[in-house]
Formats: sequence, C-alpha cells, structure tokens
Amino acid sequence: MRLAESFGERGQHREICDDFSNVLDDTLKAVNKACAVF
Repeated sequence: MRLAESFGERGQHREICDDFSNVLDDTLKAVNKACAVF
C-alpha cells in the first residue's frame, strides 16, 4: 500500500480479488498520454 500511496493521486491500491479491468484501462490511458507528450 505504501508503494501505491507514493504515486499520489496516480497510485491505486486494490484487493487481489477485486476486478482490475478499470484500473488497467486507466493505466493504459495514462501510458498513452505520457507517450504522446514525449
């Protein structure tokens, strides 16, 4: 949890049994946005 918190508002902490699909979708969007900037 400390690792996720170290990323501020971008950090996500979920239980291992939760559905991660929305987290993965948001992560992919963030990576695409970061790549567009560079």
